[in-house]
Amino acid sequence: MKPKPKNDDLVKGIIYTYNEYCPVKAWIEATNITSGALFRSIDRHGNVKERLGVKSISLFLKKYVGALGMNENDFAAYSLRSGLSTSAAMMGMTEIAIMKQTGHKTREMVDRYVQAGLRYKNNASSILKHL
Repeated sequence: MKPKPKNDDLVKGIIYTYNEYCPVKAWIEATNITSGALFRSIDRHGNVKERLGVKSISLFLKKYVGALGMNENDFAAYSLRSGLSTSAAMMGMTEIAIMKQTGHKTREMVDRYVQAGLRYKNNASSILKHL
């Protein structure tokens, strides 16, 4: 049995739903990716290449954010990771669960996302709706 590489992204555990509408499942099936980076570049001939870099992801994100009429300068590849972390915190996920999914090595950064998420969930002004 061949040892798995330390940085094998699929080994880290990609979460996807087991239904016909899951885009991650469809991507894995379409590309036959079994190890390494999940999201990769595709050349003009349709050949799947190496992992997408942060710059490629940011350009892609900015293109579609701009098409939606939002300010593309407000978004970067980092926005995806921070958004997932903050949303997970808002839904009550533990710091450990968030770190496991995002690959954060320390709690310091995750704590910032958790605090940001809790700001909306445990907001003292929410009592005003009961007045």
